[in-house]
Amino acid sequence: MRNIIDSVETLLGDLLVWIVLIPKTLVRGVAWPRSLPELVRSEVERQSSNRYNSYTPPGLFFLLAGVLPYVAGLYTFIPELAAKQAGHLLYRRLAALSPEQALVVGFVYLATLPVGASLVMCSFRHEPLSRSALKPILGIQAYCWGAVLLIGVYPMLIADLVPAVRALRFLAVYWLWFIYQESVIVSVETKAKPFRAVIIALTSWCAAVVLAGAAQIALALAIGGIPSSWLSSRAP
Repeated sequence: MRNIIDSVETLLGDLLVWIVLIPKTLVRGVAWPRSLPELVRSEVERQSSNRYNSYTPPGLFFLLAGVLPYVAGLYTFIPELAAKQAGHLLYRRLAALSPEQALVVGFVYLATLPVGASLVMCSFRHEPLSRSALKPILGIQAYCWGAVLLIGVYPMLIADLVPAVRALRFLAVYWLWFIYQESVIVSVETKAKPFRAVIIALTSWCAAVVLAGAAQIALALAIGGIPSSWLSSRAP
């Protein structure tokens, strides 16, 4: 029993420290994306007890910085904006779930973004798809996409409240920043020249978006089945 209590205390202590380290991790990912591959690969090679002593682990960073604000902002802090997304099938289905269920489904949905980008990155590195090859790449992409979601989720949600031109300007700058971040990481990971790195970054973005779109439809149908409006629209 004492061992269980000690383990829980250690876990809670590590969790609190990692939450405190989120701003440091975010700054490193945004300001120095070139350093992310070295950070993740060096941490993976360490013993499990000594990993991520100075930064939040990529999976936890993605959950706390990307998924949690996404779900909380959509269904807690900005409910009136969530209502405006009524045409979004997954949003409607998530709104009917408990917060815990919505968080799990939101994590599965948003996790397809770094997974899709990681698969493209692994293929361009000409490595066989394996746990040892995919794990560091997925960690790098978790950092990258976690920062993207944290920085972009709220402006995207409030885009309806500002003039369309201003919103488009922000989204354009936001997208270009993401492509720059990804291309820098690609150049480090694949040794590609700048133009080829940009092409790979665009490919990884497209793969992530397509996979997320497929996951969105699959999760929405799994939660609530086929919408009756779909069936009525296809009725003879």
